Amino acid sequence: MAQVIGASLAALNGDDVVCVPGLGDLAPLEELRAAELGIRAAANRSQRPSRRS
Repeated sequence: MAQVIGASLAALNGDDVVCVPGLGDLAPLEELRAAELGIRAAANRSQRPSRRS
């Protein structure tokens, strides 16, 4: 239990939004980060819809 608490506190200290202390394979977390970056990039590129009359 102390390890879980330590991992959670370390994540908070590192400004992590997602903390999964029991996650052994970090690939899904990296995929999540990549997806979030993709969504943000797409939102920044999008243009406002043209106004129809």
